[in-house]
Amino acid sequence: LDKSKTITISENIEWNGAKDIEGHLIIEKGGTLTTRCRIALPKDAKIIIKPGGKLILDGATLENDCGDQWAGIEMWQEGTNKGELELINGAVINNAKHEIEIINTITQNSKN
Repeated sequence: LDKSKTITISENIEWNGAKDIEGHLIIEKGGTLTTRCRIALPKDAKIIIKPGGKLILDGATLENDCGDQWAGIEMWQEGTNKGELELINGAVINNAKHEIEIINTITQNSKN
């Protein structure tokens, strides 16, 4: 995991070919990532979907190629607004510690 190689999505993007990610993947408010391919994530990497962001896994596979565990998908929530995740056409999430976890960012920020 190389945090300096984190990918941030802030517009509408489509991935149709396999990707090997080296950092985290963050989808910002107003950003949508539609992927129809295999995405390999490094050990302990996570995908963060911020409120107003969306991830569409259209027949895609998320995994770690080496059989290690990656952290999983965090859907951040502020009040009733949260990140969106859509799994369609047999999308698969492999080797994730927490496949999908909802994080209330207001609660998290008040703890710091």
